[in-house]
Amino acid sequence: MSKFEVGDLVKGLPESNGLYDITNDNMTKAVVKSVDGEMIVVKVLEHKFGYSGKHLVNEKYFEKIGHLEPFDREKFLELLKESKAKATEYLRGADLRRANLSYADLSDADLRRANLSYANLRGADLSDADLRRANLSDANLRGADLGGADLSDADLRRANLSGSHGLLDAINFMEAHFERTDEGYIVYKSFGENYTAPETWKIEPGSIIKETVNCDRTTERGCGINVVPLEWVRREGCNQPYKLLIRWEWLLGVVVPYNTDGKIRCSKAQILEAVE
Repeated sequence: MSKFEVGDLVKGLPESNGLYDITNDNMTKAVVKSVDGEMIVVKVLEHKFGYSGKHLVNEKYFEKIGHLEPFDREKFLELLKESKAKATEYLRGADLRRANLSYADLSDADLRRANLSYANLRGADLSDADLRRANLSDANLRGADLGGADLSDADLRRANLSGSHGLLDAINFMEAHFERTDEGYIVYKSFGENYTAPETWKIEPGSIIKETVNCDRTTERGCGINVVPLEWVRREGCNQPYKLLIRWEWLLGVVVPYNTDGKIRCSKAQILEAVE
């Protein structure tokens, strides 16, 4: 009989080092998803080097550190009165699927990788919260404050964002950072600096380049033609930048990530010239 049950929270023991590359003692928290004798499937929740995913492992290399409890709104509110840190820690150990967190003060909360699918976050203060890789699919975020929240790689599929505020507005960002002309927006790019350019691209003035674009705004760096404003080129520097044009009729292929460092991506652009 297994020493664990589904929902147990575990961490890797030093004995697992050398046997497992990810689920060793660098894995500080995982949840047991299934049990079959001595073999268990764990889903990584916290890892010193940011690894995630599900893994089939032997239970003897892991230690129980808690259990994923059903969310109790009253308990959460009581903890919130005592300390936001205690309330946040409780959230990290609770099953937050369909949890009622409406109008809760979760500013600055560490909710990395939290499963908040179908959660009621209406009117919640999530300003400056760490929501990296959080599952917010189908969540109710109507009127939520997301100002400064880190949504890198968060899953926002089908989430209701009506009336929410604090998210980066793509229109405002484009107008503030890119030069406008009668034909479209001027952007800049260097080729081959991080990735080899597709063979179909001709890197020469007048050439029109195309690429399939990742339309997920929570993905900071995705496939597409990644381009930057002139201020980014001046600040960061890059190998032989080129000046490109995104025509007005191509704007439907532009994606501005919520957590952009200045980069955006597009599906189509025309190379104008190399610049100094």
